[in-house]
Amino acid sequence: MADYEAAAFESVERLKEKHMQELAQLSQKVYNETQTKLNWSKQLMDMRAQEKIFFSVRQYENAELCRNKADQMEQYERQFN
Repeated sequence: MADYEAAAFESVERLKEKHMQELAQLSQKVYNETQTKLNWSKQLMDMRAQEKIFFSVRQYENAELCRNKADQMEQYERQFN
């Protein structure tokens, strides 16, 4: 019984260590991804503002079209910046 408990304890300790390593790697990855500051184009910023205006005056179809275009533009800028 003592052998089983010792093996279980070692297994738990290895899993804890592996978990801590994975958590540290993930934290570093998230930190690196958030540190890149993107400068959005004026056109993209204007489209986002227009989307909010359409939404506030309840023109939801126009807001959705504007959002879709802005999302495509943002994806393009993320890819090439």
